[in-house]
Amino acid sequence: MKFKCLFALVIASSLISGCAPTSVVGKNARHLSLQLAADNHDVNTRSLITDTQYSLEKFLQQFYDLGKKDRQKGMDTNHAYQRVSSFVKDDVFNPKTQKSNYINRSYDANNPDSQAKRLLDSAIKTYWDGYNGVI
Repeated sequence: MKFKCLFALVIASSLISGCAPTSVVGKNARHLSLQLAADNHDVNTRSLITDTQYSLEKFLQQFYDLGKKDRQKGMDTNHAYQRVSSFVKDDVFNPKTQKSNYINRSYDANNPDSQAKRLLDSAIKTYWDGYNGVI
């Protein structure tokens, strides 16, 4: 009887942990997708967190790779801070360009300022994770 309970516990825990993001980029994307879903106050729509997370992983991976490359090139911390400050000038983080997609159509974001700030903060965090070698 104990063996069956232990076996069931091992199977259940492996199934649950198999769905969790394993990389730091996946964790950052998951956290960001939950934040963006919480910002959506439209009662008629609901964010698909998993789909959003998948899209954000692709987006954040480039910042992680950039941080990793900068560290490998031997870039010092001051230059890395300058690189991070250049992200603010990037058009991706401009509140005017924030869109929401719903059934293959783009709409203006509900909270473009908040969405742009959250994207920027996550990109910076992911860059530093790559720069510092966080896995």
